[in-house]
Amino acid sequence: MEVHNFCGVGASEKSVIQGIVRVACWCIWKARNKAVFSEAVVKVEDIFREVRSLGFLWFKYRSKFSLISWSDWCKFEIIYVYFCFVVLVSGPVLGCSGF
Repeated sequence: MEVHNFCGVGASEKSVIQGIVRVACWCIWKARNKAVFSEAVVKVEDIFREVRSLGFLWFKYRSKFSLISWSDWCKFEIIYVYFCFVVLVSGPVLGCSGF
């Protein structure tokens, strides 16, 4: 949860990265619960899409950057980089398939 402190970016970017970390943890936890309790197959792509969309909603409506568009948000590649880092470090999510 402290990855934002070691990215070498400014304060605004750190805040965004910290928010993405929180959203990613939440989405991974939900996917884990879905796999364990509903015996559903969870795809990494679906988790990634949820992190991207929830991250956008959090950023747009909970920060001072309310003018950001979805297309601009999708250009923010740190989401992809962070999510790959989470999957590599923590291993695949229980019941996940593909990436």
